[in-house]
Amino acid sequence: LERGSLDDLALQDQRSSEDFGNDDDDDEDPTAAYSQVEDVRIAQQFVEALKNADINNGNLSPDAVDNLFNPPEYPLELDNKVNADLIECLRWCERCRQEAC
Repeated sequence: LERGSLDDLALQDQRSSEDFGNDDDDDEDPTAAYSQVEDVRIAQQFVEALKNADINNGNLSPDAVDNLFNPPEYPLELDNKVNADLIECLRWCERCRQEAC
């Protein structure tokens, strides 16, 4: 294999993915096994962020946290002109749900 070829990256990714799935050593830094392929690395970082997600480790304002624990109990009012795409999407989802039943 020549230096810097796609074949080299594929081999490195294979080794990284084998290491990434290995949970035997919890002391290892999970970022050490991230792929060199950007799309794969982004997906791996996303999975890691989901694993570590917590209400307290984000950039949520106190009001946002309060809304999560105490959601509003009144109907959502949508402006038909401003939210036309959202409304159409919700209608489409409802039609699909009814057809699936």
